[in-house]
Amino acid sequence: EHEHADPDVQLMVQRAAANLTLVNDYFSARVERHQYRPWNVAIIAAQETGDLEYGIAHAQLRSGHEGIAFDALARNLCRRDDISPGLRTYIQGLRDMLVGNRDWSLKVDRYREEVAHSRR
Repeated sequence: EHEHADPDVQLMVQRAAANLTLVNDYFSARVERHQYRPWNVAIIAAQETGDLEYGIAHAQLRSGHEGIAFDALARNLCRRDDISPGLRTYIQGLRDMLVGNRDWSLKVDRYREEVAHSRR
């Protein structure tokens, strides 16, 4: 458990969470723009500029930065000799979760605007 308290591990987890959230935000922005979603970064950026495509691009760019930061931290941690097999498994699980979230978001009807509108 002490490994999870390591500042690099904590930062890596924060980067993974940020990436996960931002990916959700840019995939869901078109559907959620007509709803009150004050926490969606893409919608917030779109409201500030009046341009939804800008908002989505902003969230995509930020998610990319968070993903790159996560990957760099994960790689550096995995190069260390002092981490346990359990932490290595945890890191791989985070990687799998990030890829799975993106892949699921690309396939699911939930984020297709025309499907979301037909369910109303």
